[in-house]
Amino acid sequence: MNITFDLSQELGSWLWAVVALVVALFGFQGLKRLLWKRLELWAAKSASTVDDLLLERLSAPVSLLLLIVAFAIASQVAPEQLSEHPGVMLFIKVAFVATGLWVLDRLLSVAFKAGLSKAKLGQSMRQLLLNLSRAVLYSVGGLVVLDTAGISITPVLASLGVGSVAVALALQDTLSNFFSGLYLLADEPFRIGDFIRVEDGVEGHVEKIGWRSARIRTLGNNRIVVPNSKLASSRLTNFDLEDRELSLPIEVGVGYECDLSRVETVTIDVARQILSTTPGGVPSFQPAVLFHTFGDSSIGFTVVLRARQYTDQALLKHEFIKALHKRYAVEGISIPFPQRVLHVKPAEFADIAASLRLPGVGAPALAQSSSAPRGE
Repeated sequence: MNITFDLSQELGSWLWAVVALVVALFGFQGLKRLLWKRLELWAAKSASTVDDLLLERLSAPVSLLLLIVAFAIASQVAPEQLSEHPGVMLFIKVAFVATGLWVLDRLLSVAFKAGLSKAKLGQSMRQLLLNLSRAVLYSVGGLVVLDTAGISITPVLASLGVGSVAVALALQDTLSNFFSGLYLLADEPFRIGDFIRVEDGVEGHVEKIGWRSARIRTLGNNRIVVPNSKLASSRLTNFDLEDRELSLPIEVGVGYECDLSRVETVTIDVARQILSTTPGGVPSFQPAVLFHTFGDSSIGFTVVLRARQYTDQALLKHEFIKALHKRYAVEGISIPFPQRVLHVKPAEFADIAASLRLPGVGAPALAQSSSAPRGE
């Protein structure tokens, strides 16, 4: 009789536990849906998208948290072999810690994705910081789980301390590149797509900034991989930073007999035409001609054009040189090739002729000697 009564009492306890679990589960989920609908209506009226993203990312973790709470309530009315079992209590604690980590992970992802930080961080920097934050979060969470399970974490922390020193010594170059990558992403001396030139002459468009190196695509469509530490310590020229437009100087030379005022007028007219008709030119820019050198065979000057970006220089220079050469030919303006003219005085000519053992000391004799047939 007592056995039957104890069995019925135990079955009743299990039944109450199941009922408590179902009621708590459906009750919490109903309250959560009602609350979530209210919050979604409120978020829809807000101009910010952060609250909408936050509700979307936290929906699943909150549902799991309510499930764990319902299980914890049901376990309290279950028979003693379940409610007082150490494994059940440990499971509930670990589940709470894991769900809390999941909630914090979602909060971090929303914060970095929405750009809530006051610092102006790029997408690559936010993603890298998010991954680092996740690594720290789950590392601390793992230690909390071990401590909750009754496992001493002191030896683990000591091992991590000694191991971290050994790893730091063994991976000096890797860590240098890693922290240099953090610096490049935070300071942003260049961004993805910028055209840069490194101190050693490497130049091209930045395709990727990784944790160890950056990838640069040259104008010849080759990929050059440069370590982050080298980029962080080198002088860089960024042709796309803030303002992409740049001046394009072109060196030209004309003969000494040319009218320089006419040369300047014709050259500026050609430059204006090229800037207006060639893709990549800046039509509003006023070209300039600056004479600067009395050369051996020509008067040198610089023509200053303006390109929209670095890669437009080649086409502008190509079209300008063609058009200027054609216009100079029409205007009769000469572009002399390098040459040198020697003027020798008659008194000095005799000494030169004597040193060369020419028949005579006068110019006619030199002419006769130079025009005589070979072998005579």
